[in-house]
Amino acid sequence: MTLIGAGYFDSIPYHASQWLAPSAITYAVNDLSVAGRANPRVRIHYYTQGHVGSTAWWETDDGIACLVQVADHQKLIGGPGYWSSNEAIRLAFCKRFPGIWCPPKQAGTNGLIGHDSCMLIYSAKPQMDDVDHRPARSRS
Repeated sequence: MTLIGAGYFDSIPYHASQWLAPSAITYAVNDLSVAGRANPRVRIHYYTQGHVGSTAWWETDDGIACLVQVADHQKLIGGPGYWSSNEAIRLAFCKRFPGIWCPPKQAGTNGLIGHDSCMLIYSAKPQMDDVDHRPARSRS
């Protein structure tokens, strides 16, 4: 029988087999990592000028104008292989560059593995829990 698993020696089946019959199973570890794997480059573009922290703002003329500028910049630097966003932003980016739109939840899919770039457009405003509630230091 062959069992394959990442982190197997920390798993319940391993510990159970060691408890039930410690010498009954022989283990062979095979490192399947690829030598010389790619070193991915992550670039973060942080667009903030004019953003008032509300998804409803993207529906205004000013909000749409900002999104068009962001999309133009992404197109200028090559555009992504695929991209994701919330629905409020999606329409401003649709068909602006060759990348395909994907829903934000892509866990467990390998359908996008052939791409070498992606973009996540995320808009959020600070919540009350994000605010630092510590008292200001006194200046002496």
